[in-house]
Amino acid sequence: LHLCDRRQRQMCIRDRSYPYDLLSLAYDRTGQTQRALSCAEKALSLAPQDRRLQKNCALLRVKLQEESRI
Repeated sequence: LHLCDRRQRQMCIRDRSYPYDLLSLAYDRTGQTQRALSCAEKALSLAPQDRRLQKNCALLRVKLQEESRI
């Protein structure tokens, strides 16, 4: 049983998404947008209420669409 208050529980959830969030940034910076989006979506699935992760996924989707038009 995992006993922690609400704030600690939110931090635990955020901590689980952190590695995927970092991978997303790394892939994006090396021009691998599809991989970046996959990692960002995994991070978001672990912390669905995180507004920053939601925004990151949206931005990566737009970037991927723009790349596919070129």
